[in-house]
Amino acid sequence: MIAPDGHAVRALGAFVGNKIKNVSVWTPIVERIDRLLAQWSKSKPTQIGQRLIISMVVGGLTQYLTRVQGMPPEVEKELTQKISHFMWDSPSTPPVNVETLQLPASQGGKKALNLQARNQAIKLMKCRRYLSFGPQRPLWAYVADILVRRKINKNNIAESQLTAANIFLQSWTVNTRKSSSLSEPVKKMLATAKKFGISLAPMQASPELARSMPIWYHASPKPGVRQRNNSKWAKCQRINHNIKTVGDMLDYVSPPLPIQHSHRKNCRCNVCHKA
Repeated sequence: MIAPDGHAVRALGAFVGNKIKNVSVWTPIVERIDRLLAQWSKSKPTQIGQRLIISMVVGGLTQYLTRVQGMPPEVEKELTQKISHFMWDSPSTPPVNVETLQLPASQGGKKALNLQARNQAIKLMKCRRYLSFGPQRPLWAYVADILVRRKINKNNIAESQLTAANIFLQSWTVNTRKSSSLSEPVKKMLATAKKFGISLAPMQASPELARSMPIWYHASPKPGVRQRNNSKWAKCQRINHNIKTVGDMLDYVSPPLPIQHSHRKNCRCNVCHKA
């Protein structure tokens, strides 16, 4: 059975579908939070108890869905207001703003749940999983690579998958504005990375790291040297010689030395003789 447009289908805890509104996905969760907070407020808990209840109810019921679905700004704002109203047991304007309540006790706050900070932390952890280049890298990260490559800015002219490997390891970019047609979860992840300045900046790159870097659209090109990413020579290297990384190119231009090689000016091995 194929779900119609606008109808969300639950899969592994997330709600997927064509032309679905993310806010509507959160409606049952928000309504459940309202019921639970109303029930807890009848017991007249102290502010310490209120803080614990908020962490358990609001934090607990929203954490997984935020991770797999993302929390819309409208829902984040609404839940933040509910936290403030519950802490003061009143729907009217609170005597102390919610930002103060979220501060630690040493700064005069109550350490109330900060949804915005929690949601940003979830987005940052998603960036971390996306950037784990190893056998433990999640499958969705490879799908995200493909989606990002399809939206490369035209002025970058990264022509194929052989040219574009990963946006964080190369110099090409994509549009992450609201008008972009890039997948919303991927767009939010890239926007978060940009907001917090996530980039490739090793203190000292090891030889292994330097060799594993993509050679096309290199993230740190030599100043003043024009990159030849899409020239005929570059296409030949990619297609005919399967050159993808700096290590591939180094191995291609630096053939292994024969056993007869000696570190002398008059070495007569084949490699030195041809040089």
